[in-house]
Amino acid sequence: MQRQLPLPIVVFGNGGHGEIRDGMRARGNVPAAVDLPPADLPALARAHGGHGTRACDPAAPARALSEALDRPGPTLITVPEETP
Repeated sequence: MQRQLPLPIVVFGNGGHGEIRDGMRARGNVPAAVDLPPADLPALARAHGGHGTRACDPAAPARALSEALDRPGPTLITVPEETP
């Protein structure tokens, strides 16, 4: 934030600990303690003085990255993953 450098940060959201959840399912276990309540990460980025956005459709990530590189300061971009 201090240097106001354009820095896009992309976070893929899978509703919790997706890799652990998938591993549990692969072993035949019932997933436990891996689904988390949704966190508003773009709001958290804005609360710290940055920018935040969600990229929910297929064209949105490229658009959000382009916009992030054109504005000063970091931008957190969340991209939701589909979870079974």
